[in-house]
Amino acid sequence: MRFFLSIILLISFTANAQFGNRNFFGFRVPTQEGFNWDNLIPQSPTTYTSQTNLIIDGKSFTNLNCSSQSGNNLILNSCTNVTIRNCYFGSSCGLGIAISNSTNVTIEDCFFANNKSGVYVDGTSQDIIIQDNQCINPHGPFPRGQFVQFNGVTTSVSGQCAVRRNAVECFLAEGYPEDVINMFNSSGRAGAPIDISENLLRGGGPSLSGGGILIGESSGDYNRSYYNKGYNVG
Repeated sequence: MRFFLSIILLISFTANAQFGNRNFFGFRVPTQEGFNWDNLIPQSPTTYTSQTNLIIDGKSFTNLNCSSQSGNNLILNSCTNVTIRNCYFGSSCGLGIAISNSTNVTIEDCFFANNKSGVYVDGTSQDIIIQDNQCINPHGPFPRGQFVQFNGVTTSVSGQCAVRRNAVECFLAEGYPEDVINMFNSSGRAGAPIDISENLLRGGGPSLSGGGILIGESSGDYNRSYYNKGYNVG
């Protein structure tokens, strides 16, 4: 099944957040009362392999060294039970977060800016939750350029995959986004489809192949997209 979220409606937003000196339309990050983004702890590009019960909280990442971790800010490889929250994933040659062969990973209340893609998940990864984040200007180029892309991700017999309540803005001529959210060859299960819901998307292009939300690309079962809103997304 394929689903493109294109120009649906112009949304009126009742709250705003600031990024630099520009107004960004998202309003969900941070969610913790009194949280101060100025207190984030700078961290060099990091790879975690075969870690369990890992919490990454209150960190700030950038990586403009394209030869270090392929330019990625954070890599999870074969990790289980991971929570990433209240982090900033800033300008990078590569991905904000790269996840491979990992299970039960939650990414929430984070800010992504100027990454090749925000979050890319592949391998045999299962039960990935990405919620309540903000992102601006995933810069690509193709085949990257997404805020989130799942590639071969599945849902376990008791788990769930979701991309929900995120806010994404692509400023014209400041990146080369493709689909803002893309589910490639990824499947949920009966009773627990991959849940793509309540995301707020604005801006896109100049790519002619990208759009807002694409589910079921190539193959995949039990993908569900609903209550998303977008304006001029490609």
